[in-house]
Amino acid sequence: MSADDWMDRDSSVLSMPEASRPLLVNDEPTSEDDFSDISSNRTRSMSRREMDQIEVENKLYQAELRAQKRFHRKLQQFWGWILIAIIGVATGLTAFSVGLASTQLADLKYKLTVTTIHACDGCIAKPFFIILAFNVVFVLVSAFMVIFWEPAAGGSGIPQIKGYLNGIRVPNIVRAKTFLVKVVGVVLAISGGLIVGKAVTVAAPMVHSGAILAAGFIQGQPLSLGSVLGKRITKLNLGVWGRYRSDQFKRDFVAAGVAAGISASFGAPLGGLLFAIEDSASFWRQKLIWKICLCGSLSAFTLNFLLSGQRGHWGVLIQPGLIVFGNNNDFVNGGYAAWHFPFFIIVAVLGGVLGSMFVGMSVLLHKMRNRFIRTPVQKIMEVLLVVTITTVATYFMPIILKSCKDKKDLGPTASGIDYSHFTFYCPQGTYNQMATLFFASQESTMTDVLSQHRQFDTWELLSFLPFHLFLACITNGMSVPGGLFVPGLVGGEATIFDPSTTKAGAVMGRLLGEWISTIVSDVEPVVFAMLGAASVLAGIFRTPISLTAIIIEATHSERDTLALLTVTDIGLSLPVFFVVFISKWIGDFFDSGIYNSVYRVIRYPVLNWDPPSWSQWLEARHVMQDDVITMRTRESVKNIIRMLRDTTHNGFPVVRDDEKFVGIILRSQLTLLLTERAFVRDRDDVKNQKVVPLDKFREEYPRFPSIDDVTLSEEDIELSWMDLEPYINLHPYTVHSDTSFGRVFRLFRSMGLRHLCVVDEANHVVGIITRKDLAYLDRKQWDARRVRLNLSLESMQ
Repeated sequence: MSADDWMDRDSSVLSMPEASRPLLVNDEPTSEDDFSDISSNRTRSMSRREMDQIEVENKLYQAELRAQKRFHRKLQQFWGWILIAIIGVATGLTAFSVGLASTQLADLKYKLTVTTIHACDGCIAKPFFIILAFNVVFVLVSAFMVIFWEPAAGGSGIPQIKGYLNGIRVPNIVRAKTFLVKVVGVVLAISGGLIVGKAVTVAAPMVHSGAILAAGFIQGQPLSLGSVLGKRITKLNLGVWGRYRSDQFKRDFVAAGVAAGISASFGAPLGGLLFAIEDSASFWRQKLIWKICLCGSLSAFTLNFLLSGQRGHWGVLIQPGLIVFGNNNDFVNGGYAAWHFPFFIIVAVLGGVLGSMFVGMSVLLHKMRNRFIRTPVQKIMEVLLVVTITTVATYFMPIILKSCKDKKDLGPTASGIDYSHFTFYCPQGTYNQMATLFFASQESTMTDVLSQHRQFDTWELLSFLPFHLFLACITNGMSVPGGLFVPGLVGGEATIFDPSTTKAGAVMGRLLGEWISTIVSDVEPVVFAMLGAASVLAGIFRTPISLTAIIIEATHSERDTLALLTVTDIGLSLPVFFVVFISKWIGDFFDSGIYNSVYRVIRYPVLNWDPPSWSQWLEARHVMQDDVITMRTRESVKNIIRMLRDTTHNGFPVVRDDEKFVGIILRSQLTLLLTERAFVRDRDDVKNQKVVPLDKFREEYPRFPSIDDVTLSEEDIELSWMDLEPYINLHPYTVHSDTSFGRVFRLFRSMGLRHLCVVDEANHVVGIITRKDLAYLDRKQWDARRVRLNLSLESMQ
């Protein structure tokens, strides 16, 4: 409808004929399966807007392209590569800083604990209260930063970043304040003894941190320095890489930051690239692959170079990432044979089932936390309770189930002192094996479980597994960075290579391998430990390709400390790939994976790769909104302001006087034009209208003025007109009302659309489809409506 018609309308969508209403789950949930706390999630989802991932190709943009010289195009491309390099190096520096800080704090706590135990001749109470005090202080500071300063920094951040790359603008998710709270908070959470570990520090928060760094560098507008200085730096940046200040390029660079985070975590540039393609970005361009490869490689190289200096051998690059996922010499020496594959299938099935159980438990925990833990005081009390339980369990279980091993079996350590295998109430010259499992870092435990030189008794693993899973369950979901949930927002979100799930899978696989080795003599249990970890991860995340690449790249050969090359053996690629895919298929039988389950709960309009199988009979007319508000190419300022104030729409179709569709104009464009007073008094005097250049839009991006910022006199509002034609996004994608739903869905998914106008044969606008119309489509409502309207399949064809 036109602006004038809309002004006088007295009906709403609820008064529309039932057959033409959009099929959205904005109505009430149809069953308990739609979650009892859905109303609060819907309210939160309304604050999340989609991004405009398609370049606005208006007349100003076309004129700029025609006027641009070849040298300037090449210069812009060059600065794009420079930005990518800066992001990679900065992510590597951040990973090194986080790893160094967490290690130093943990070593300080361990040293003080061991010293106190020896000083008081094996007493228990004094060292326990010392370590409890450390843990409570560290974790409380981390929780206070998240709860009272920046809640967006809680959890791993991966689901929000995935949503961002899928086209959802999540509030504060790529802000500098979020980065600071994320980095400092996760260091304190690890040092506080929570079941998070450096694997989460890197593989989850480093993904989030890399994305924030990428968004910050592409933004080039440090508003925290003050509006005056920030504006000056922005104007300087416009001449350097101003072309990149848009949602489209920001999304591309954030994808590079995600890959850099994975690469810095595991020394896996290829795994980072595949993770960005397979599990993050919804819209992909071929040119982006080379940039992401460079970003990931520089991230891994920067971290590796700094780690070499920390070890006293500058330039000797022997550890590409912070996490080395085992030593492949153990796996290669053990080997595998064709008759082992039936046993691999057992591991895969168990991993898929455990992964699916974890997903279901995550959703249940989210619902419980949403219902019973809402206020800041309740969250702080939860943190205190969990950190106390964790400290008691990790301290007293190794004493109760003490198992002393000879330290000579460990071999020399890089620093000469091994605080991950300390005596802990065992005789001198031995170390407490249970303390290694409970009290040591997650990474040290993973190394032991995946090493054929570390021998575990079956009762040790059986005792450790249930206690560890219990601690992981009660920890995941608290208001600290690096957990498995984003408190109160994501709930049920797990981090890739989370140590609790990875270690549980490794222990499960090793237990199975120890049992099989009693039946088949040539079976190496550490091979099953590796495959068990991979199978559980695949059962949770359902990203088999990137997961396989990361495991292979993060498994390195041990060589002399002065070796210049670290070779990754790919001998296990076949069994890893085999197990991962079977685990994914088993998990898919029960649910759609952790991330899709999360998005269903928090109401993110994230689109899957393919449309639902049951939607094959739907057409565009079934999902479109047909009460469309349109604007004329020359519209009155009064109508524009009223439409902006009375609606929350982001885009408005623009038509000519004959109702022919021309294009779309965005809310952000309209508010900026009003702020810049780009209008005239005479409707036909458009030649004298002020032209707002594209650089002004780039300067204001992404914080465009709102309609509340517009201050105009009554005379300007009542008598002024605005010519929209120079700013309209000309010739956007359109479909007809009888276009199949599958084609509409794939247009949104492959092209990164935010709006899709539906036109008739005369090119008149009859409806509009947004991402939410597709993401919130509900099968139960559609099936019920088909019954009520007595629609047969034949009538729909």
